[in-house]
Amino acid sequence: MLAAAIDRFGGPEVLTIHELPVPTIGASEVLIALHSAGVGPWDTAIRQGWLSEGRADFPLVLGTDGAGTVAAVGPNVAGLAVGDRVFSYSWSNPKGGFYAEYVAVLHEIVLGTRLTAQEKADLTAFLRVL
Repeated sequence: MLAAAIDRFGGPEVLTIHELPVPTIGASEVLIALHSAGVGPWDTAIRQGWLSEGRADFPLVLGTDGAGTVAAVGPNVAGLAVGDRVFSYSWSNPKGGFYAEYVAVLHEIVLGTRLTAQEKADLTAFLRVL
């Protein structure tokens, strides 16, 4: 998959396109094929190393939220199915961020199947103002 990631902390020039493996999901995780990703000021801080919270395993895929379609679910996941449209947020996801074609997250932080991809992107923008 293609992902916007960093190989070191720094300015905007360190964010480059990488080809990385699609994350594998655990029993309680969901794989989301992303259609949109939120961009916030905290992404800049993480890129610069200020809010990395010890996440220095490079390449580091940035992005803390996004919307897309469920591509796979773990065996312990109920209430979500392949093809569902969803939104998710994860501040320190050990499997990478949302600036990618796919992200794997715990099913507990996956929201909604009733919103369109545009509505989920709008929700992302709205949450940034709060």
